[in-house]
Amino acid sequence: MKPVPVSVAYGCLCPIKSIRHLNSFIMTHNISPVSAPETGALPMKPFKVSHPASFPPHDSATPKSVHLQPAVPKIMMINWIGRFGNRMFSYAFGRQYATKFGHEFLIPSEWEGSVLFKESGSKIIEDDELRRRLNQSIKAFDNFTERSAAVTQYCERTGYNLQYFNPELPGDYGKSNVYFESLCVYAPHIFENYSRDEILGWFEWSDEVKSLDLYKRLEDRQGTYDIAHLRREDISSPAINAVRPQAYSVVSKASYLKAFAKYGFSPDHIEWATDDRTGKWLPGNNDQKPAGWTYPIGSHRVPGIIFEWLPDFLRLYFARTVFRSNSSFSWWASCLNPRGIIYSPVLKERRLYLKEDDEIECEFVEGNHPHWVMLESSECPEIRIPS
Repeated sequence: MKPVPVSVAYGCLCPIKSIRHLNSFIMTHNISPVSAPETGALPMKPFKVSHPASFPPHDSATPKSVHLQPAVPKIMMINWIGRFGNRMFSYAFGRQYATKFGHEFLIPSEWEGSVLFKESGSKIIEDDELRRRLNQSIKAFDNFTERSAAVTQYCERTGYNLQYFNPELPGDYGKSNVYFESLCVYAPHIFENYSRDEILGWFEWSDEVKSLDLYKRLEDRQGTYDIAHLRREDISSPAINAVRPQAYSVVSKASYLKAFAKYGFSPDHIEWATDDRTGKWLPGNNDQKPAGWTYPIGSHRVPGIIFEWLPDFLRLYFARTVFRSNSSFSWWASCLNPRGIIYSPVLKERRLYLKEDDEIECEFVEGNHPHWVMLESSECPEIRIPS
């Protein structure tokens, strides 16, 4: 019997063969199970899709085609999990796997990276019916079971034989002709196969980005300023956390100030980047209005800066020193930073922000290696990319 994936903390799909296996996974990763699509601090998908009545029926009696392996083996990502920073992890896994094992990397749609980066090592799924069914946002059809059924029917139509695999399981790594739905951040073996040079190639800025006045101004300032990134927005909302539990904790601003003192930086000389729109932590520091977000393509375009958050990402990218936050956005900006010194918070506890004092204190260490969401006591407390 095919194992049934269960979404836990940011959509990590664990093929559950038993309750014991599920409990072991949860305890190992220090996370609590949540039901899809409420998987962490993720935007909900707007209900803008074609009517599901047009779906072909799931008829087990439908004659099946003879399964043939495609001439070029494929790895197919069937769902985007989360926003830009999270998507970069899933994309990086598929891209690396395709390179290592000689596969074609298929993705369900364009995404922010289609605009931001030069790289063309992926292809959008060409089959219209499969692509339409994978990109559903109606709740009844926005789940792994429906997406997996869509892949099965695609294989029956085309004769391809694609099998589900879980990137988080070392035993699955290396299989051929596969599809996956995972954030790809919860197991050390994933990162051991990356290289920094490869990553820099996958995520090289596009000509459109480099032509921005914003990019040119920050490039001129490269290596001349120090910056701290404070993650807030939805993770610091008691109202959201009360109904949609998240994997993120709110790292206190005091933790940053202690880190500045520890490493010899004056707070007066530190710039801040933040998504705090309330002004509670950094008054007047974020005046950019939300531009919107739609699944599957992600962030809406903004004239002159491409995406509302790109200025902050580039500020982190060009900085001399970065005190990063516990966010995938911050981790990637720090990873791509050509020559900056990075300081990162070490997460030792997970606490939902439900009231005023629900912040956590963190010690910062030099390096980008502390995991942005996993705890120090977990099986994957660090993300170390070989040089």
